[in-house]
This record gives sequence, C-alpha cells and structure tokens, in this order.
Amino acid sequence: QFLYFIAFLQMAKLTDDEIKKRISGIENRLFHGVSDAVVRTLVDKGELVTSLKKGDTIFRVGDEAGWFYIVIDGTVYTRLHDVDVRPLSVAEVGGLTSSLPRPGQAENAMPRRSMTHVVASDTAAILRVPHAVYRTLLMEDREFSFRVVRYLHGRLRGKTSVIALLMGQSGDQRVNSPQQGDLRIALFDAKPYDRKTFDMTFAEAGKANPRVTVKYLDAKLSEDTVGLAVGSNAVCIFVNDVCNAKVLLGLRSAGVELVLLRCAGFNNVDLKVAAECGITVLRVPAYSPYAVAEHAFALLSTVNRKTNRAYNRVRDGNFALSGLEGRDLHGLTAGVAGCGKIGRCFISIARGYGMNVVAWDRQLDDERAKELGVTKVADLQELMRRSDVLSLHLPLTKKTKHLINEASIRAMPKGAIVINTSRGPIIDAKALARALIDGHLGGAGLDVYEDEAAYFFEDRSNAPIADDTLARLVNLPNVVITSHQAFLTDKALNAIAKTTLENAQAFQKARRDGRPHFSELPNVVTAPKPKSDEMKRAHRGKSKL
Repeated sequence: QFLYFIAFLQMAKLTDDEIKKRISGIENRLFHGVSDAVVRTLVDKGELVTSLKKGDTIFRVGDEAGWFYIVIDGTVYTRLHDVDVRPLSVAEVGGLTSSLPRPGQAENAMPRRSMTHVVASDTAAILRVPHAVYRTLLMEDREFSFRVVRYLHGRLRGKTSVIALLMGQSGDQRVNSPQQGDLRIALFDAKPYDRKTFDMTFAEAGKANPRVTVKYLDAKLSEDTVGLAVGSNAVCIFVNDVCNAKVLLGLRSAGVELVLLRCAGFNNVDLKVAAECGITVLRVPAYSPYAVAEHAFALLSTVNRKTNRAYNRVRDGNFALSGLEGRDLHGLTAGVAGCGKIGRCFISIARGYGMNVVAWDRQLDDERAKELGVTKVADLQELMRRSDVLSLHLPLTKKTKHLINEASIRAMPKGAIVINTSRGPIIDAKALARALIDGHLGGAGLDVYEDEAAYFFEDRSNAPIADDTLARLVNLPNVVITSHQAFLTDKALNAIAKTTLENAQAFQKARRDGRPHFSELPNVVTAPKPKSDEMKRAHRGKSKL
C-alpha cells in the first residue's frame, strides 16, 4: 500500500521523539497511538530517498510490488494512459501496489506487479520499507495493523455499490478468493446458448480437471460492472464487452490475471494496458469460418432476391410479385476485402455461384490469388470501383475504422450491394444510409453496426430505437440487418467453448509450472511492437488503406 502524509524534510536528523511527534500529528491520525518501536523500525529498516525532482518516476507499471512506501514530503500522482491523472492527497491510501501474497499463494510464487506509474509532481522525499518488514509489523503489532485496516476501511467506503452487491450474495455465492492452482472464470454477457454449450464443455472437462470453474453473469463487462469480477481470477468476454484501461485496472485490483475472449476479434481490449497490468489475453482465433461466410451469403441472397419482403407479403395474403425483382448473381463481380479464413470461405461460395471474384488483402500475393481463383487488385479503391457486391472480412483497427466512407462508397458502381459480417465501425453508417436513400447503392446486408452495443444481443422490442441512423437503416426496404448472429451455429458455439476451455487450461498449466511469462501460449494476443526505422522505410512505399 502507498501511504501519503505530512512529515519532515530532514527525517534522518530527527530524534525518535521528534519523529513520533510528527507522525502522530497526521490529520487522519493513522499513526496516533502506535508504539515507538514501530516508528523506529520504519525509520531504521526503511530506505530514505530525498532527491526526487518533478517528473521523477518512483515506480512503473510492472515493477515488482515489494515495498511499503511512505511519502514524507512533496506530492506524487498516478498516471496511466487515458486514465485521469489522480494526485495522492495527504494521508491517502492509494492502493497502488500490494506487496503481500494473495490468500493461498505461496511466498515464493510469482511477484505481484504494480498497476500504474507513480511520479513526483514536485520535489519530494519518500521512505520505502521492505515488504518483509511491513508484513512483520502487520502481523506482530496489533495497534499498527488495526490503524492500517481502519484507514483502508475508510478508503473503501466510496465503493459501497460494489461492497453492497458482494455482501448481498448469500450462502455459497459469497465471494472467496481462489485457492492456489484454481482458475475461477467470470463469464460476462452470458446468453442461454452460452450457458448451454459452456455447461456441456466444462462439465465434461471438470471430471478430469475440477479446478477450472465458471460462473455466469448477465451483465456486460464495463466500468460499472467490473466489481462483479471479485472472487474470480479470470474473465470471459464477448465482442461488446468493454475492456479499456479503467476496466483493466479494476480487473487487476480484483485479482484477475486472465482475459478469455470467446471471439476472434480483440479491438475491445486495450492490449498495451493489459500487458502493463500483467493480465494475459487469449482469444478464439477460429471457430467456424464457414458459419460467418455462409451468413454473409445469406444476407446477400436476401437483399438481392428480397425474400424477406416476399415472406411478409405472403403471410399477409399478398401474392403479388411487383417490386421483388432481383439480379442474377452469376456473372456479377464480387469484391472481397480481407482474405483470411472467412474471406476465403466466402470466395469459395461466390465462385460456386459463378461470380467473378476480385480480392484485396495486404498479405495476398499473386501465387495465393491464383490458388483461390481470384483476381488480385492493387488497392481498396480499385476493389470498390470493380465490385457489384462488396463483402467485408477485415479486423477492426485504427486504420480500418470508417474504411468504407462517403468517398469509397461513391466510387462503387450504381446499384452495388454492401455486405458486412466483420465489425460495424469499418463502415461509416451515416454515409451508408445516405447512399442507400438516394439510390446510389442497391442494398446492404449488415450483421454488425457501428454503435451496436446498446442494442444487439438484447430484446429492445418495447422501446423505440433512439439511434437515428440505425432506425433509418432498419426501416429501409433494401436493407437487411441481423443482430451479430453470423457466428451462431451449433458447431461454432461448441468450438468457442472448447477453445476457451483449452486456453484456460493452458494458462493454468503455465502458471502451475511457475512460468512468469505467457507470451508463448497458443492464441495469446499482445500489443503490436513499434516498428523499427528500417521496417517503416520498407513499408513506406506500400499502398495505404
């Protein structure tokens, strides 16, 4: 823990009486009534650092948390990426590091790591006490441990919503820390189909390994729900769960070491912060590329042949065919952006329909294009110009966000159809709506949407759609929207549960074997390393997205 209080610049020159007098005068009276022996031990065993200047780092994210810090003069503050800088006020317990092992964790287990940077904001002096000394004082001096616990209790009062939630659980639902070797997984945004497949998978695996367990949570992971992870050391999340810097800090505080993605995409996780917090991220790289590709083609067929409108007409007793004309897909040009596993499956289906396929992917070379039976294009602009149908199979990155925008849409042939089963923000939804309304595009089939998190996977039938763009798209006759269901087949769900369990077990084994780094685990996701100057020069001549 990090204790901050008013003290003295020349502590090393003060007598014990003067030291105690200064410490006893702290506003929160943390040390009032503590014995002379405790104060003397802190001074004698601690290391005094008086040379800190503005901007000096006291410790960094990832440093071993082996010290009990006492700031005796000046000001320090915390800093981590987009998390607001928070100055530590006088006598505040910041809870920045924890030097003691978790319950059930061996003394020689892998060390805890600090979760943020602590920097001097002005000239400062600190006393740092070895964790072994601090631990001994807590265990042997009742008054000292009482003061520390009482002050920590005061700091926790601001977290009453989480505490009330946890304390409100009854019986075997009460929170207990995982025992050493156990892996408790909190599965957020759990739907009935998730529970069914995970129950089956984990029940079978539990016979051989009962130390991996899962609890289901209806809530999505967010800054408001991160407290639900308390009592677990792993979380399992899906595409619309939030795992930004603040959430990751909350997870680390709750004792979470592992994020299990039950999907291939990882754009919702701040990988850099995860690494700095010591949290491993594992994903499911492929569950059923056929499921997604087949759904993409189902959307195309529905938009083109208007079978959704025909179905509704017939149910109403209207058997007229006017307005239901479509186009032969045979002979049209399908443009495929992204030639990963899903993109390749879509190419195979399109060729089966007799479509001409043009494709663009940074990794697509002439030999691979020949194997796939496609025409390789130089850049996205050429792909857009040549595509009667455009199907997107790209990951969401900073470069691919709004890749399909006003300019690129207007470059497409009039009457073209856009299909997206990858990630919503790749398309500028407002630009898409305008092109559909004014007739430049012939239709769109969307399984994803730019701001889908507030609607997809939930029943919102009793409330109006507040998102104007989504409301317009839903009501356009030439648009078909599904709620991120392209993955939803029995085979894919079983594969997701199976791979997630395998990821959890691989992490558990690595931890049990005492390996401090998990970067070599199968399916691990890490933040990209900065390119060297040589690599940057090599890529400079390549086409941009």
